[in-house]
Amino acid sequence: MERHAPETLDDEKRRGRLHIADPSVDGCCAARDKRRWFQSRTGTSHVLEIGPGPGFLSIDVARAIPGGRLELVDIQLEMLWKARRRLRRAGVENAGCTQANAVKLPFRSGAFDVAFLIAVLGEVSDPKACLSAIADALRPGGLLSVAELPGDPDALTEQQLRALTQDTDLKFLESVRISRALLASFRGPTQRSR
Repeated sequence: MERHAPETLDDEKRRGRLHIADPSVDGCCAARDKRRWFQSRTGTSHVLEIGPGPGFLSIDVARAIPGGRLELVDIQLEMLWKARRRLRRAGVENAGCTQANAVKLPFRSGAFDVAFLIAVLGEVSDPKACLSAIADALRPGGLLSVAELPGDPDALTEQQLRALTQDTDLKFLESVRISRALLASFRGPTQRSR
């Protein structure tokens, strides 16, 4: 018997492939033009992608971690649905989708090895709270990569990113420019406070 994609997000929820952390969230994050830049991963990493839009990078990232897991988080259910459909068509089985507001992530502390955002942070209602939530979700020594794209009216500068990470558990590592895009990397907490 041929399998068909579910017709609704409710079908995804029933099958356990979509987790809605807060069904009341409402917001707008536009689909993004993303480039391949994902770095510092191993085949067994647990990776958090915030604001994947329709999942432009998600297939490549999930395939790069065949023994790991990719978790997509977006505030918009429609974007998660599109990303889920794209992942399913590509045969990706090591990815999940969680509908949540990025300022209050529904994951246990230290759940992820790597987190990344591309052209997202400037659209989040509270970028500093978002970065603090990501820091909490990263394992000790985990990596956060933030990419800001040219032409994005909400793009943040390196100085703004550094200022937002002050008083968080994130430590600035480096930034590079790739075709005018900014890629900034941060190291997560070195250890968990008890």
